[in-house]
Amino acid sequence: MLLQELEKKELIKPPYFLSNNTLYLTRMGSVAYGVSTDNSDVDIYGVCIPPKDYIFPPNYIEGFDERSLTFHQWQQHHIQDKSANGGKGCKYDFSIYGVVNYFSLVMQNNPNVLDSLFVRREHIIHITRIWEIVRENKKIFLHKGVVHKMKGYAFSQLAKAKNSTVSLQPILNFEKEHGISQSTKYSDILSKEFLNKYSLSVWANYDKLWAEGMNKTTRFEAQKIAGFDLKFCYHIFRLADQAEFILNHHDLDLQESSRVEKMKAIRRGDVSFEDIVKEFGEYEARLNRLYESSTLPMRPPTKEIRALLLNVLEDHYGTLKECVQEEDLKYLAIKEIKNTLNKYNL
Repeated sequence: MLLQELEKKELIKPPYFLSNNTLYLTRMGSVAYGVSTDNSDVDIYGVCIPPKDYIFPPNYIEGFDERSLTFHQWQQHHIQDKSANGGKGCKYDFSIYGVVNYFSLVMQNNPNVLDSLFVRREHIIHITRIWEIVRENKKIFLHKGVVHKMKGYAFSQLAKAKNSTVSLQPILNFEKEHGISQSTKYSDILSKEFLNKYSLSVWANYDKLWAEGMNKTTRFEAQKIAGFDLKFCYHIFRLADQAEFILNHHDLDLQESSRVEKMKAIRRGDVSFEDIVKEFGEYEARLNRLYESSTLPMRPPTKEIRALLLNVLEDHYGTLKECVQEEDLKYLAIKEIKNTLNKYNL
């Protein structure tokens, strides 16, 4: 498994229990959304179960005892494995959630974590039998709260996009003043043609503006050429469109064809920032209407999701008789019987 391989290479340093107790590992980011490029980093999301005392601490009184054993999430970014992909190398960003925290975030319809449960099969790196059951029941997590979550995230992306346009003004104004094409790449300013065309002082000041921008973000060149941040903008569209899809279909397809094509067009710079903002406003109006008319549940079915979580924990730890109430165990047993009967159409 990927985590164990990277740990053996001493490229990652997760908690001691994480690699051997991971239930689910999947590619996320642009790969999962169908818009990745050859230069895309690989975002990996996952779920693990910590030791039992982390979730059910013995002799613990809430508000009195200190809870020393806790695990919510492990992250490690920019992991460069030079031997991956037949020697071509690969850069990973990891986000592995504790199972309880993961269930809580998905139940809240947190956009990033929710998406990780709906990835296509080919993007799953590792999955256990019990997590297959969670995937089979993924639709029960969807509720109307997803609109507020995805709209909120989209607005945050819009704010970042607007800030990026402001930060680009110094170099865009400089290009306009000196007749330099906005499509100029950094590699272009090192060419003989550029150096022969412009004075040394123009080159030095232009190079300084490039350095300041590239120190802020690796996407500076793409931002400068487009005049805004393409990545923020395609996320604005993606989130609004996903929210609409969920309200209409009570499901989520991360690679719905028309959405993918529009996202690719935005990433290419074929859609103006003004048009993206306008379309987001139209989405917002539709989402407000759909929120009222959609038959998607208003809230998540807490009891059913709790039973699913207990099922996962019991499968991993064994009996939970000493940890949970008897009524939870009865509900769990009845649900298991019901699922078996449904499986055989009885």
